[in-house]
Amino acid sequence: MGPRSYNLCRSLLLLLLLLLLLPAGCFGAEGRLAHKLFRDLFTNYTSALRPVADTDQTLNVTLEVTLSQIIDMDERNQVLTLYLWIRQEWTDAYLRWDPDAYGGLNAIRIPSSLPYADVTFTLLLRRRAAAYVCNLLLPCVLISLLAPLAFHLPADSGEKVSLGVTVLLALTVFQLLLAESMPPAESVPLIGKYYMATMTMVTFSTALTILIMNLHYCGPSARPVPAWARALLLGHLAKGLCVRERGEPCGQPRPPEPAPSPQPPAGLPAGPCHEPRCLCYQEALLHHVATIASTFRSHWEAQHRQEDWKRLALVMDRFFLGIFFSMALVMSLLVLVQAL
Repeated sequence: MGPRSYNLCRSLLLLLLLLLLLPAGCFGAEGRLAHKLFRDLFTNYTSALRPVADTDQTLNVTLEVTLSQIIDMDERNQVLTLYLWIRQEWTDAYLRWDPDAYGGLNAIRIPSSLPYADVTFTLLLRRRAAAYVCNLLLPCVLISLLAPLAFHLPADSGEKVSLGVTVLLALTVFQLLLAESMPPAESVPLIGKYYMATMTMVTFSTALTILIMNLHYCGPSARPVPAWARALLLGHLAKGLCVRERGEPCGQPRPPEPAPSPQPPAGLPAGPCHEPRCLCYQEALLHHVATIASTFRSHWEAQHRQEDWKRLALVMDRFFLGIFFSMALVMSLLVLVQAL
């Protein structure tokens, strides 16, 4: 190796040693200056007093929260476990120094020997409504719209009450699923209020269905329809709901039937009979005819009463169908608008 190469290697080694020793020396000097600054600042410092020059001066403390990680969220028990940083900033009038006197040192980190202050932060969390709308809200909306259709079922089908009870059981199952997923809080969520309102509506509709079924199946011994019900329900309300008697088209009054004219039976001579034997037979015949007419009249009146009660039940069915379907539709639209 020549002298020139030897000098170059020695220069590189010296430069490398200087680079390795220079930061250690600088950091060591900075550490000593920080230790000296800490000793000078906290020699006669006390934390029992507020760090203000004037006791009448207000000390503003700024709290900052930096969220680092969500560890756990127990929605049922309303417990949220977070990993976060809490930063507190204020101006201490007694912790001041000249940076030039301490080698340009502007800041130092001081560990706290006191416990952390109790600070309460309020977090406002809003659920994403898509999962609840698809899994809990839409099925309830469809079921609530299905419940009023029990009024549209024929009474002779025997499924009017069964439909209402089935809908009520389905809502009860969904209510239990909702209660398991919702936290036990004092305030009832919107979807819980909607379920309770829907179950109440279905309960009332089922009770009214039972009442209408009793009216429909009134027997021959039933009383006639009251005058006020005949005038109000079978009169004005039936016309508005287009409920007519059998064989009568809606909107066209049925023409009155002509009264049958008394005609003598075929094969019998007209006029009075003056023979004794004929008078005897005529009295017996009149008695039997009167009995048949009375029986037929009683049967016709009973059948007419039954038809009136069935027509009254049909009017109430259509009336409550419109009422409950409108209620279910309005409640569903209001809840969907607020949820979305």
